[in-house]
Amino acid sequence: MLWSVTGVGQHQIVVGAALLFQEAQTASSLQAVWGPWALKLPAAIGAKIGCPNETVWCMAGDGSLQMTIQELATAARRETAIKIAILNNGYLGMVRQWQEMFFGKRLCCYAPVGPDFVKIAEAYGIPGLR
Repeated sequence: MLWSVTGVGQHQIVVGAALLFQEAQTASSLQAVWGPWALKLPAAIGAKIGCPNETVWCMAGDGSLQMTIQELATAARRETAIKIAILNNGYLGMVRQWQEMFFGKRLCCYAPVGPDFVKIAEAYGIPGLR
Protein backbone atom coordinates (compact mmCIF):
# COMPACT_ATOMS: atom_id res chain seq x y z
CA MET A 1 0.00 0.00 0.00
CA LEU A 2 1.13 3.54 -0.71
CA TRP A 3 0.49 6.31 1.81
CA SER A 4 0.30 9.97 0.86
CA VAL A 5 0.21 12.53 3.68
CA THR A 6 -0.47 16.19 2.93
CA GLY A 7 -1.73 19.32 4.62
CA VAL A 8 -3.77 22.26 3.38
CA GLY A 9 -2.56 24.39 0.50
CA GLN A 10 -1.82 24.35 -3.21
CA HIS A 11 0.26 21.19 -2.78
CA GLN A 12 -2.91 19.46 -1.52
CA ILE A 13 -4.72 20.41 -4.73
CA VAL A 14 -1.86 19.06 -6.85
CA VAL A 15 -1.75 15.80 -4.89
CA GLY A 16 -5.54 15.42 -4.97
CA ALA A 17 -5.62 15.82 -8.74
CA ALA A 18 -2.77 13.33 -9.17
CA LEU A 19 -4.40 10.78 -6.87
CA LEU A 20 -7.73 11.00 -8.67
CA PHE A 21 -5.90 10.37 -11.94
CA GLN A 22 -3.97 7.44 -10.47
CA GLU A 23 -7.05 5.81 -8.97
CA ALA A 24 -8.85 6.11 -12.30
CA GLN A 25 -5.94 4.53 -14.17
CA THR A 26 -4.84 1.71 -11.86
CA ALA A 27 -6.09 -0.73 -9.27
CA SER A 28 -3.21 -0.09 -6.86
CA SER A 29 -3.84 0.40 -3.16
CA LEU A 30 -3.52 3.94 -1.93
CA GLN A 31 -4.24 5.51 1.44
CA ALA A 32 -4.42 9.30 1.47
CA VAL A 33 -4.26 11.29 4.69
CA TRP A 34 -5.34 14.96 4.60
CA GLY A 35 -4.60 17.08 7.62
CA PRO A 36 -4.15 20.60 8.93
CA TRP A 37 -1.53 22.87 7.48
CA ALA A 38 1.54 21.81 9.46
CA LEU A 39 0.59 18.24 10.37
CA LYS A 40 1.98 16.49 7.30
CA LEU A 41 5.55 15.75 8.41
CA PRO A 42 4.70 14.44 11.91
CA ALA A 43 1.77 12.47 10.43
CA ALA A 44 3.99 10.91 7.77
CA ILE A 45 6.50 9.88 10.44
CA GLY A 46 3.68 8.34 12.49
CA ALA A 47 2.27 6.53 9.43
CA LYS A 48 5.70 5.04 8.68
CA ILE A 49 6.23 3.96 12.29
CA GLY A 50 2.75 2.40 12.32
CA CYS A 51 3.18 0.75 8.90
CA PRO A 52 6.94 0.18 8.58
CA ASN A 53 6.67 -1.98 5.46
CA GLU A 54 4.62 0.57 3.50
CA THR A 55 5.81 3.44 1.31
CA VAL A 56 4.93 6.78 2.90
CA TRP A 57 5.11 10.09 1.02
CA CYS A 58 4.91 13.46 2.76
CA MET A 59 3.62 15.94 0.17
CA ALA A 60 4.42 19.46 1.34
CA GLY A 61 4.52 23.09 0.37
CA ASP A 62 7.76 24.92 1.07
CA GLY A 63 6.14 27.38 3.49
CA SER A 64 4.13 24.90 5.51
CA LEU A 65 6.96 22.37 5.78
CA GLN A 66 8.93 24.99 7.67
CA MET A 67 6.28 24.93 10.43
CA THR A 68 7.43 21.49 11.59
CA ILE A 69 10.79 21.07 9.85
CA GLN A 70 12.42 20.27 13.20
CA GLU A 71 10.63 16.91 13.00
CA LEU A 72 13.29 15.85 10.50
CA ALA A 73 15.33 15.19 13.64
CA THR A 74 12.64 12.73 14.76
CA ALA A 75 12.60 11.04 11.36
CA ALA A 76 16.38 10.70 11.41
CA ARG A 77 16.53 9.50 15.02
CA ARG A 78 13.77 6.92 14.44
CA GLU A 79 15.24 5.98 11.03
CA THR A 80 11.85 6.38 9.38
CA ALA A 81 12.35 6.06 5.65
CA ILE A 82 9.65 8.49 4.55
CA LYS A 83 9.83 10.26 1.22
CA ILE A 84 9.19 14.01 1.12
CA ALA A 85 8.17 15.91 -2.00
CA ILE A 86 8.15 19.71 -1.72
CA LEU A 87 6.20 22.09 -3.93
CA ASN A 88 8.79 24.85 -3.71
CA ASN A 89 7.15 27.94 -5.19
CA GLY A 90 8.89 30.40 -2.87
CA TYR A 91 5.84 31.64 -0.99
CA LEU A 92 2.73 30.59 0.88
CA GLY A 93 0.86 29.81 -2.32
CA MET A 94 -2.70 29.62 -1.11
CA VAL A 95 -2.31 32.74 1.06
CA ARG A 96 -0.98 34.67 -1.93
CA GLN A 97 -3.66 33.23 -4.23
CA TRP A 98 -6.46 34.39 -1.92
CA GLN A 99 -4.88 37.82 -1.49
CA GLU A 100 -4.72 38.19 -5.26
CA MET A 101 -8.25 36.91 -5.86
CA PHE A 102 -10.20 38.49 -3.00
CA PHE A 103 -8.15 41.34 -1.56
CA GLY A 104 -7.31 43.47 -4.59
CA LYS A 105 -3.79 42.02 -4.87
CA ARG A 106 -2.81 43.67 -1.58
CA LEU A 107 -0.06 41.24 -0.68
CA CYS A 108 1.34 40.75 2.80
CA CYS A 109 2.67 37.93 4.98
CA TYR A 110 3.08 35.44 2.16
CA ALA A 111 6.81 35.35 1.39
CA PRO A 112 8.82 33.09 3.69
CA VAL A 113 12.57 33.09 3.33
CA GLY A 114 13.09 29.75 1.64
CA PRO A 115 15.94 27.61 2.92
CA ASP A 116 17.89 25.09 0.89
CA PHE A 117 15.87 22.01 1.80
CA VAL A 118 18.51 19.62 0.42
CA LYS A 119 21.13 21.10 2.76
CA ILE A 120 18.72 20.91 5.69
CA ALA A 121 18.00 17.23 4.97
CA GLU A 122 21.72 16.49 4.71
CA ALA A 123 22.35 18.32 8.00
CA TYR A 124 20.08 15.72 9.63
CA GLY A 125 21.83 12.88 7.80
CA ILE A 126 18.93 12.41 5.40
CA PRO A 127 19.64 12.17 1.65
CA GLY A 128 18.13 15.00 -0.40
CA LEU A 129 17.58 15.60 -4.10
CA ARG A 130 16.60 18.61 -6.12
